[in-house]
Amino acid sequence: MTEEIRIVKSDREQITELVATLIGLAVLAYTSNPGWFESAWDRVRAWAYAWNHRISVWEALQAIRSLPETDES
Repeated sequence: MTEEIRIVKSDREQITELVATLIGLAVLAYTSNPGWFESAWDRVRAWAYAWNHRISVWEALQAIRSLPETDES
């Protein structure tokens, strides 16, 4: 009768290895083709700027609507 010993990694170790592998692949992809990342980063920045602009306009409208009305004639 032989006993079988298995070494199993925990979920935390597997997730750490997955994240490290993904980071390594991203670095490899960036070093081989940085132009694609720059255009993607530009799109992300443009989206973030547009979103920030929408939020700013919405906050300004909310501030204007919350002003008290005056009876100046």
